[in-house]
Amino acid sequence: MMRADTATSEIVSWTAPSMGGRLTVVLTAGPERRADATNAARRTAQRVDTWAARLTRFNSASDLCRLNDALDSRVAVRPTLAAALSWAATAERRTDGVVDATLLDARLAAEHGDRTPLGRGRWCVLNAARPAVIERPPAVRFDLDGLAKGWIADRAADLLSAWPGVAVDADGDIAITAAPGVEWLIGVADPRSDSADGDRPMLATLRLTGGELWSRRYGVATSGTSVHRWQLAGGAAAHHLIDPRTGRPAQTDVIQATVVAPSAREAEVVAKAAVILGSDEALGFLHRSAALAALLLLESGDVACLPGVDAWLA
Repeated sequence: MMRADTATSEIVSWTAPSMGGRLTVVLTAGPERRADATNAARRTAQRVDTWAARLTRFNSASDLCRLNDALDSRVAVRPTLAAALSWAATAERRTDGVVDATLLDARLAAEHGDRTPLGRGRWCVLNAARPAVIERPPAVRFDLDGLAKGWIADRAADLLSAWPGVAVDADGDIAITAAPGVEWLIGVADPRSDSADGDRPMLATLRLTGGELWSRRYGVATSGTSVHRWQLAGGAAAHHLIDPRTGRPAQTDVIQATVVAPSAREAEVVAKAAVILGSDEALGFLHRSAALAALLLLESGDVACLPGVDAWLA
């Protein structure tokens, strides 16, 4: 659930399949600019599709797949992939390696109950030349997944900076702009519901408001073990969040983490790291991170929060 409250503007929304899920672009606009807002949202969705096509691992012609298939240790890449991988490198540093973009082989092996060797080698983005160059051992293969979605959401919101209220939901990673007088309400679904029609009860509703005299930017992201799950041959359940310390799906008591941060890409990284770490380590990590607010749903049914979270709840 995502909704904007504003006394003077209308809400314009554009939704389309994208990134293996759904992209929604929502703008606030005066009645006289409704058609312009619709066109802006549609054009932005088209740009998102272009970026996503370059960063996906599911199309052998994508820039990411070409990098993964390259046999050289230095590979020239185009700007979109270089920028997304630069963010991935930053995310790895900020999480002490917990969020790792080089776990494609571990993810694929985990789907069959297998394990890949750790210690694949260091990598970096070299920007001294144009085009940028990725330096890594050829055995290192990348999976950007949520890292790309948060990065894309922020980049799409940047294209819409002239509008007073912007929400770009890139399949769960949401970039938000709120001008004075604009208030966004973001529902956090409870993953324990098995509602077949997708109308899940809300675990919480976040309230994100503009400043008194200026616009504010936010990011909201939710990560968890209740989606992208599969069953192994022996009947054990597994999920897509790989712990780079083990090369296996994370053993964690955090079912779901929702984070508010200054950007969607930061929120996505912090939420993913919190789930992988588990509650014992996650709360300390959240205090040191870019999180403005965070809610962790634990296996016990308890909800752990950063102090002050009440100020962010509707």
